Amino acid sequence: AILAVESNYPHSSSPYPKTQSPLPEASPSGPTNPLAAMRLFAGVRFALLGFDPVSDAQYRSEMVRHGGADAGAAQEGCTHLVVSGLVYDDPVCVAAREHGTKVVTGLWVDDCLDLGAMADAEHVLYRPVRDLEGIPGAESLCICLTGYQRQNGREAIVKMVNMMGARFSSL
Repeated sequence: AILAVESNYPHSSSPYPKTQSPLPEASPSGPTNPLAAMRLFAGVRFALLGFDPVSDAQYRSEMVRHGGADAGAAQEGCTHLVVSGLVYDDPVCVAAREHGTKVVTGLWVDDCLDLGAMADAEHVLYRPVRDLEGIPGAESLCICLTGYQRQNGREAIVKMVNMMGARFSSL
């Protein structure tokens, strides 16, 4: 099966609503304020869970280097729990959300670092998936976009297609 999605630009007659990107628009030359990028995670007290030792060390280093505070294993005062390999309904994720902690995946950190700005931690793109295998039956889907020109939004859609277990076609 192939599903095609069109954008709803002002000059378009498409019935589909605009897709909102969780990513701020990046300037063509990258982050405009290098000092702000250094304090990107200021106010973020984070804990990492489920990462292999190398990835754990890399994420921890980058987040601290960009102004984040490591809450450690105790997760005391944690504002963001960054997880890998855990599902949305994992008891640790549920408990964190119940305590007001934002639960995100490493993709949130990656996108924040790439853009030099905070991405929306509440966006579905950054939540742990409900099933690590994707959506049953989605592997038979091939999804493509036509007429969609907003680069950040397109990248977000491609990421969501991959998370659900489907294929994306640029043709």
